[in-house]
Formats: sequence, C-alpha cells, structure tokens
Amino acid sequence: MGKVHLRCTVIPAAAMTGLSLEHKYSLNLLGHIFNEILALSKCAAASHLQPGEKLNALSDPEKSGFLLNMMMFVRMLAGKIYEAQLKINSPLVKDFLLKRCFPNMEEREKDRLKEFNREVTKCRWLAAARNGHAMHYPTFDYWRDSLEKFEESEIAFRYYFGRKIGDVLYETADLVAGNAFVLEADGSDWRAGVSTAIVDLERISGIVAEFIVTCVQGFERGVQDPRVEYKRRVKRKDVKRIDVPHIEDLMIPFFLDTKTKA
Repeated sequence: MGKVHLRCTVIPAAAMTGLSLEHKYSLNLLGHIFNEILALSKCAAASHLQPGEKLNALSDPEKSGFLLNMMMFVRMLAGKIYEAQLKINSPLVKDFLLKRCFPNMEEREKDRLKEFNREVTKCRWLAAARNGHAMHYPTFDYWRDSLEKFEESEIAFRYYFGRKIGDVLYETADLVAGNAFVLEADGSDWRAGVSTAIVDLERISGIVAEFIVTCVQGFERGVQDPRVEYKRRVKRKDVKRIDVPHIEDLMIPFFLDTKTKA
C-alpha cells in the first residue's frame, strides 16, 4: 500500500458569475475528459498481468477474463482520445480556451494542444479504432482480416459457462475482437499491434492529460484575486492522506462472486 496526499481546490460559484453557460460547459467537459482518460488508463493497467507467479497461478478462464477487461479498457481509451480531440478543438471549447485559459498560460503549455493534435493526426489507426471497435460494434468488414486469420489457424469457438449468467465468458469472440482492434494499429502481427497501440495511447494520454491540467490552472489563475471579498476567493485545503494500492498489486477480474452478503 502507498499513500496519496491530496489538496482540495474550490472555485466558488460567486467567482464564476461572469462565466457564460457555454464556458461552464467547456470547463466541466475538460474535467470530464481528463477523468475518463485517466480512469480508463488505470483500469487497463490494473487488468494487465505481468509475467510471474501471479500469472502462473491463474487458471485459463481467469487469464481470459483479465485479457478481456484489458482490451476492452484499451479500446474504450482509444475511442475516448479520438473523441477528446474533436471536442477540445470544437468552436465552443476553443472559445473558452482562448478567452479564459490561454491568457494565463505559458507558451509551452499552450503548445501542448498543437502537440496533441499532431500526435492524434499521426496516429492514423485511431479513427478506425473509434468507429469500428470502441464506440460502435464492428461491421463485418472491420473483423474480416481477424476472422480470416482465425479460420486459417483452424481456431475453434470456445467459451466458459457456470451456473449464473455472470459466469459466462465467450473467449474466442473476445480474441477475434481484440485481434481485429490491434491489427488496426499494426496489420503485420497482433503482437506488434498490441505494442503499437499501448505505446501510442500512453503517449497521447499523457499529452492531453497535462494539457487539461494546465488549462484548468490557467482558468483558476484568471479568477483568483486575493483582493476580492472572501466568498469570491479561490480556496484550498489539505485533505487527509489516503491509503492506495500499488497499481501492480491491483487486479480487476472478470469472474466475481455476485451473491448478496449476509
């Protein structure tokens, strides 16, 4: 277990009376984008099992469940990053950034938006990941290559089932879906596709996360003024340290005991 030291910042409603509803939308949307990208990144990492004793001790169904979770989180992360780039560059949000954030930010902080846009544009597989694997269920064409590879290898359709609906896992279906997704990142080999997808998503997630944090800080600097009345001042206070598990110790399984506890 580790510890996280947090501070709570409160920007009073009274300090934002001059903010339009559209600008309040943009501020909260940036926070929402940040939250989801960070949450999906953490969930993907917590579902990835490192080689070693823990992995060796798991049964085949358990390994399949962890793989399912990891690939689902990675697919959703790819789709959310693609969507984030569209929203952050929309006229509504850009107006908020230009008027409320950028005037209080350094040039290198503002340049992260250009870097984010450049990286997303360079990552050509993101559009297909969003349209065919993350935000929509795939059409036949998105899965064709994956299905053909499985057919060539004469892979059977396998699934696990127990006494409850929650104990069913269609293993081959998940493998077909995961394979189709990573082939978008690198069509030569699924292993190369996994590596490319993870490296690209980690890099782009970091860029957009840092950009959003500095934008919110820029907005905060624009509304804080120690000379104004107390109810309009930005307030900060320390929060009690919280115990947190190490990310390598955290495991998000697919199979769970869903019985109601006595």
